[in-house]
Amino acid sequence: MAEHDVSYYIDNTIVEIADGDEGKKVKIYAYGYFAGDPEDKPYRLVEYSFFFSSLKRIKESGLSTFENAYGQNHNQNIGECSEQDIIFAYEHYNRGRMPKIINESELSENTENGIYIVLVNK
Repeated sequence: MAEHDVSYYIDNTIVEIADGDEGKKVKIYAYGYFAGDPEDKPYRLVEYSFFFSSLKRIKESGLSTFENAYGQNHNQNIGECSEQDIIFAYEHYNRGRMPKIINESELSENTENGIYIVLVNK
């Protein structure tokens, strides 16, 4: 059974927070959005390869702005998903477990290491 409906997840980003040499680092994994077509798979899940930055740099512009500015510079795999597929992807991205959930405004150097769904506009 899904923890939340699809509207809770789409347009939010899945990241990993980890300690770096000069503060926290962020690996941007994926985000989902509504595309509308085809009817049976109207959602998209965009997964990135090797998309890293410092938390400080991401906080300066905001996660969505940073992702929009630099995401095209990284390899993207885009999959078509049904509503159930996109919910499953978000809820099991942490090696089969639910990632932690955090509001973007709460991200800081004190954030515990781990995989998160970052709620951008919630």
